[in-house]
Amino acid sequence: MHDAVCRQSVGVAEGLGVVLGQKEVGGKKKTAKVVVHKVSEKGAASSKGIREGDEMVEVAGKKVEGLSVEEVEGLLVGQAGTGVEVKGKRGESGEEYSAELVRRGEVGE
Repeated sequence: MHDAVCRQSVGVAEGLGVVLGQKEVGGKKKTAKVVVHKVSEKGAASSKGIREGDEMVEVAGKKVEGLSVEEVEGLLVGQAGTGVEVKGKRGESGEEYSAELVRRGEVGE
């Protein structure tokens, strides 16, 4: 079993219906991953099957490894009605997926 600590989430990606957080994984050599902390049932992320605990791998063609939560949110946020491609890994299985999310005018919470 790996040692995992989820820090308090720091923000919301407007229009996508997700709250992101950072999760430290590993033993002696910890690495920080940006993960989905919360998904709004009415948001674009939920409609595409993104779940709490999923790890963000790539946003808009940019790998997010080593980026802060704020930097990843900066890649996600944009004008309502525009799309953003995200790639992620399922928290429980590690299965990779990709989804095109269309930004909405509000967070569906």
